[in-house]
Amino acid sequence: LVLMPIIIILLYSMFKDKYANWGSWRNGLASLLFVVLNNYQVVAMMGDMNIAYNKTTQNIFSWWSWTTDLISIFRPNCAGFDNFNRTLLAQTVAPAILMGMFFLTWSISQIGAKLFNK
Repeated sequence: LVLMPIIIILLYSMFKDKYANWGSWRNGLASLLFVVLNNYQVVAMMGDMNIAYNKTTQNIFSWWSWTTDLISIFRPNCAGFDNFNRTLLAQTVAPAILMGMFFLTWSISQIGAKLFNK
């Protein structure tokens, strides 16, 4: 939760181009990276299908699983989310918390803009 406002502000400041700049190489690169990320998210989800893959293919699919579950990077088992119910609850509530963090950061930026007349 502490990192979210920092990440939101960083992403916003990096990608807040005017319409005239939408065709720039930076936006093209960002779009390309988004499409590549989306591709590997689909690859990771294919690994969860009920299909018997050989070991090499399964290893490739499972390596990309972090792209569909970013919380797993932070080792939630160490934070007490070691059983199914707690993990399911955390994964269910996480999008609402993320949306709330975006709204809170946006609200603070709007208040700051009015205070500093920008």
